[in-house]
Amino acid sequence: MFEGLREQGNDALHVKSTGCDDGVAVSLCAGSLNALALHGFFDRDHPHDQVVRVGRTPDPPGSDPTELQRYLREGLCAANFEVGDTGEHAELNGDDPCNIVKRTLLGMGAQQELSTPLREAMFTEFARRTRSKHTTTSVVLAPSWRCRNALDRLEAEQIVSPPCLRCP
Repeated sequence: MFEGLREQGNDALHVKSTGCDDGVAVSLCAGSLNALALHGFFDRDHPHDQVVRVGRTPDPPGSDPTELQRYLREGLCAANFEVGDTGEHAELNGDDPCNIVKRTLLGMGAQQELSTPLREAMFTEFARRTRSKHTTTSVVLAPSWRCRNALDRLEAEQIVSPPCLRCP
């Protein structure tokens, strides 16, 4: 988790997904079939909307490039979340080859952007110094479970071939 600790001006500390080189994060992704990255965003046009924007990374050729995105949307909509896509905000798609969600066994994953009002609703105390696992609200549980379910559905359908082993 990358989080600015300044009282203000944390946007200057922003680390793009393509710049994520944390050893633990890279190792976790490298050993996983798929990855899901959660990001925060502030929508100047709709500053009070609680919305999740779902982006995606292109899947390998021959597979459905929107399957994980579709599962995420279905689950979040079923949990009554306002779901949008990254639309004209291409930098939020998570489709750069160097994005952390592309560093998986299958090179697949998705990126979600959570609006500031939605993130604020997830905690009774949103200030960095007072926010903790003890201040989370029920708003955290629904998207967490829905995202895990979307990944489980996708991975249940994926065929992973073991490497070819030759006997001596």
